[in-house]
Amino acid sequence: MKATWSDFHTRVDEVNSYLEFLEYVEIATSVRYTQESSQKYYQLNSDLKIVLRANAFLLLYNLVEATVIGGLTAIADEVNSSSTTYSQSSERIQRVWLRGVLAKLREAGFDKICTEVEAVVEEAMKSNTLPAALSTHHLRQGALGNIDARRVREIAKRVGFSASVRAKANGGVELEKIKENRNSLAHGVKTFHECGRDYTLRQLVKMRNETVAYLEDILKNVEKYIRNREFAAVP
Repeated sequence: MKATWSDFHTRVDEVNSYLEFLEYVEIATSVRYTQESSQKYYQLNSDLKIVLRANAFLLLYNLVEATVIGGLTAIADEVNSSSTTYSQSSERIQRVWLRGVLAKLREAGFDKICTEVEAVVEEAMKSNTLPAALSTHHLRQGALGNIDARRVREIAKRVGFSASVRAKANGGVELEKIKENRNSLAHGVKTFHECGRDYTLRQLVKMRNETVAYLEDILKNVEKYIRNREFAAVP
């Protein structure tokens, strides 16, 4: 979890620095810069300020997805490094792993599916180990690009860690706005101006505060899950 927390703090710092820059931009009318030893000024018009506000959604979603995937990676790494066997894994982890393996066979014919399933089950029962390592892909099951609080709760329930957060996180409701705006920008549904004009800097700061609190609590829950070996079967 050390690397996960370090990455989280790095991305939070990036968001904080950008919002501090926006705070300056909101009140500034121009930016002074030096070119060929002479002082020049770049005028900051209202349209550019709106576009810069929209950019905040890309940074915020980057923080959200990287943190959630980082937490799941920490779980997968711990399960694999602890040499937890198939029978020693919790029912949730067994189910997650098996579904991950079977997902690879989705496009295969019925006979091949049966053959592969039989081989996987036989190997798992014979050697009492996971025939293939548990991966982050198994745990997230297609969540990339669509992570919000609802999706985090689904993942938490499937894997077995808590999704409870403090009141100050407001249930992670801001994650849905972040996801929707990020996707609208990434897929060209909205222009940056259309996205940024609907939000003030004050609203973006509120989103940042609640999102950081939410992600902190989710990482603490994952840390507790790993520390207490909740991925293992109850004796």
